[in-house]
Amino acid sequence: MKKMKVMFVISPDSNKGRYIFKNTNIDSFLPLGIAQLSAVLKEGGHETKAVDLRITRKLTQAVMEFQPDIISVSSYFSSIARLQKLCRFLKSRFDTHIVLGGIHPSLYPITIFDDNASTDYILDDSIDFVITGEGEVVFPQLLENLQKKKFRNIPGLYYRKKNKWIKNKGRPLVEDLDKLPFPDFDIFELKYYVPNPKHYKRTPVMSMSASRGCTWGRCTFCWQSHLDGYYRKQSPERVVAEIKHAVEKYGVREIRFWDDTFLHKHSWILRFCDLMIKEKLGVIWSCHERVSVVTREILKKMAKAGCWQVLYGIESGYKALLQDVNKGITVEQAKRAVKWTQDAGMEARVSFILGLPNETPEMTEETIRFAKSLNADIIQFSLMTPYPGTKMYADIKNSEGLNRNIFDYTEIQPVYLSKGYRRYSDLEKKFRRAYRTIYLDPAYVFRTLKKIKSLEDIKRYYSGLKAMIGLSYGRRTWS
Repeated sequence: MKKMKVMFVISPDSNKGRYIFKNTNIDSFLPLGIAQLSAVLKEGGHETKAVDLRITRKLTQAVMEFQPDIISVSSYFSSIARLQKLCRFLKSRFDTHIVLGGIHPSLYPITIFDDNASTDYILDDSIDFVITGEGEVVFPQLLENLQKKKFRNIPGLYYRKKNKWIKNKGRPLVEDLDKLPFPDFDIFELKYYVPNPKHYKRTPVMSMSASRGCTWGRCTFCWQSHLDGYYRKQSPERVVAEIKHAVEKYGVREIRFWDDTFLHKHSWILRFCDLMIKEKLGVIWSCHERVSVVTREILKKMAKAGCWQVLYGIESGYKALLQDVNKGITVEQAKRAVKWTQDAGMEARVSFILGLPNETPEMTEETIRFAKSLNADIIQFSLMTPYPGTKMYADIKNSEGLNRNIFDYTEIQPVYLSKGYRRYSDLEKKFRRAYRTIYLDPAYVFRTLKKIKSLEDIKRYYSGLKAMIGLSYGRRTWS
């Protein structure tokens, strides 16, 4: 088999999704999925290169110099407005294969539409292949069969044959995550990646994921459980080995875990913390968790092992809405989790969704009041975005209040009106007022100022302040 040259191109986000940090690299995390896929392909003897269009605009020069056999373009909901033009540009200028991957094609059923279709992909002759599911399984098989042009038996692959799309069944998953090589971050220039201020405490910070899937997987609004299949997790030893590798090779000082539920079993997190304490790697870390599974003792152990922040998705302060979206938590559990986290010496970061189905303006106000009462260190709000493929989307897809143009699905502009709202502008005003209520509160400002310990903290909080101003007073997104 010929060894292939593979170029990964990361499409820029839409302006609507990134106007808060316009013309900066802030909120640009290292693409963990691409780094993992690059490592797998290099292990198979292939050559890889990445061009991240969030960071650079030198695409033509990079393609001409590298001369790839195949270009992989990653697609996210916030980037698809530009993705079609990108694929057409690449196909018109270079004699190469174009493969589409990422969250969107894996989650959203692909149908062929014309240029007037705003609710789905436009799969024209600029795209040769679409990979659904986990690329570590599908991509090596695609490269192996590229010259032979035998694609029929590659599960999860869509390909064109005589101007018709063939859709292979299946969505293969990596069974044993411990067998994956460490992600290949050599293809990125780490200095150009600056996370959102709420995501880090010190740099360099690196993204990691110890698991795939979600232990709960029942929230009606969430696409992760639909995308990642059943829950799988690396061993504590494998995770700590990867952190050690990142510290030694890249000088990493902080790890951001993106697992939906990092704790999983208490025995797992206790073993992980023991290993982190033993290794003395000098890194701090943060993670996501459900308020229903943490305990006071576990949180204390996490803090001792270097954890400085835990993000809890609470979504609503209204009991009936939590039940409607099948969140599986209570407001009492949320209160305890935030308090226990702060008592252990860590930051508690919480997130809420405004504009859920059946939500009224009065319910939104209740959520804002509840969010403020938690006294969490960071509070974030998003607007309800019913991603195709989720149960919520299936429930409301025929609603008159739904904007079906997925180009607008950024989570910071309204795309759905519940029965309690009459206009998009009313919902967006609530969204902006939520941020002002929290971040212009003198008590919150005073608590935050007390936490400043270094010049790095000043820079981080200044960036965060600009973000909050953008969310509180930025230009309207509705028309």
